[in-house]
Amino acid sequence: PFIEVLEFPAWDCLPYDRVSPNKEISCLRMSTLTKLTLNRTKKTLIISTVNAISQRIPPKEFVKSSALLLHVGKSYDRDQLITQLVQMGYSNSSSVTERGEFAVRGSIVDIFPPNMGAPTRLDFFGNQLDQCKYFDIDSQLSEKATSSILLCPVSEFVINEAHIKFFRNNYRHTFGSNGLTDTLYISISSGLSYLGYEHWGPMFYKKMDTL
Repeated sequence: PFIEVLEFPAWDCLPYDRVSPNKEISCLRMSTLTKLTLNRTKKTLIISTVNAISQRIPPKEFVKSSALLLHVGKSYDRDQLITQLVQMGYSNSSSVTERGEFAVRGSIVDIFPPNMGAPTRLDFFGNQLDQCKYFDIDSQLSEKATSSILLCPVSEFVINEAHIKFFRNNYRHTFGSNGLTDTLYISISSGLSYLGYEHWGPMFYKKMDTL
């Protein structure tokens, strides 16, 4: 029988370092978590490390609810979609060259989800998703079409309204008024990413899971 092989690497930084984990590593971890959560019927072999396995990860509910499935022919609020991409950890770029990036050019949105082998080009007619095609990174030329794509987050810790509320409450509970002037607290409260904020992941959720 077919066995799917997934990688789940450890972060390439020390705990509570003022450095965020490498983007490629974050993408690979989220791709694996998404596939494990949504494809439970497949037999899977996970290649990992002790450090990676011992680290707490986002709850299943977050992974499941954060995956965004887009279908050709359906209508989506394009501005809202772009906002969601940013909240999911995607970087806005002039052209898409690696996982976790997206680019907007008129009615076209290029995006490279961590869970896909090739980037996709979304062509909108108004708010309707008119076409969805894979494209080549080097030539940037469109290739075969697909009827739908599944987008998973780039980061394990999405900065949205609910998570900001959890973070603020947990941060105040832990540090009291002493932490209210901290740049980390101020940045997250404003909905902005902060270098190394991922190390404070447990403050974004009620409870975290294990692999």
